[in-house]
Amino acid sequence: MDNWISYFLETNFYLLIIGLSYHFGFKKNQNFKFGRPFLILGTLSSFLFPMIKNEELATASKIFFEDTLLIETITIQPVQEVSFDFQIIALLIICTGALIKITVTLIGLIRLYILKTKSIKVAHYYIIPSSTKAFSFLNSIFIGEEIPKSKKEIIYRHELIHSQKAHSIDNLIIQLVLAIVWYNPIVYLIASNLKELHEYEADQLCLSEESEYVNLLLQQNFENYNLSFIHQFNSNHIKNRIMRIQKKTNYKISKVALLTTFGLLIGSFAISQNAQIIKQNSMLDLSGLASLSELRTLSTLSKLEGLNQLAELKGLSLIHI
Repeated sequence: MDNWISYFLETNFYLLIIGLSYHFGFKKNQNFKFGRPFLILGTLSSFLFPMIKNEELATASKIFFEDTLLIETITIQPVQEVSFDFQIIALLIICTGALIKITVTLIGLIRLYILKTKSIKVAHYYIIPSSTKAFSFLNSIFIGEEIPKSKKEIIYRHELIHSQKAHSIDNLIIQLVLAIVWYNPIVYLIASNLKELHEYEADQLCLSEESEYVNLLLQQNFENYNLSFIHQFNSNHIKNRIMRIQKKTNYKISKVALLTTFGLLIGSFAISQNAQIIKQNSMLDLSGLASLSELRTLSTLSKLEGLNQLAELKGLSLIHI
């Protein structure tokens, strides 16, 4: 049971590094060509890194910490293990939250399918009757019937970028991650920043007439469709999107932030490997102590048996085992 606790602790720590590094180090650059793969690959790698346990890497990290950094290896003292009942309860809570999250997502997909069946397919998108909604999911674009025709063209171009760039795949990946670590607020921050990047990319690639596009964004008469895995034209990042359009953005990535992030990731990975070998050595030491205790017990029993045999030869029964 201890293995899954260690795995989740390490995973959430890596997610913390990825989420905070982007939010405070890279977000201001608004570089979607860098930010999108950084968030997606970083999030997925957070689940992969704790699985990598290599003895050679562990030995190398141990030498690095002891010889290079002159840090002595920490001796792990036996501690009282977390009660089995507590671990079971924690696992049940996590699984229950995951089940609820997956159920909500599946219900949302069903709602979207029902809406699609009720919508009217026109050219390359679906018209939602008596609605001002505008959003996309995978290859399907939905535009409300009550949205003026002059605005539909701009909205369609925007949502088409989401579809062509497969932004919905990113959202589904994040929804899966949220189902696993729903209790970690950093993942919600990652999801929000990723959606904001999607909007920046769509705005940049479909932007033709700046003033007309900004005026359209400023209008608040679009309905929202409350599904976390779709892209809505009227998103929660309207203010940031308008500011980004109206000012020249510096897409240059901070080298300091980049080096700091990779340093934290590599350092955390090395510490994880070092902790693993310390744990293994501690288990071997405990095993050795157990074996030594068994040998002493056997030696004692042998001596007692020898004394019994000697007593029997003399016709006495002095010692009983």
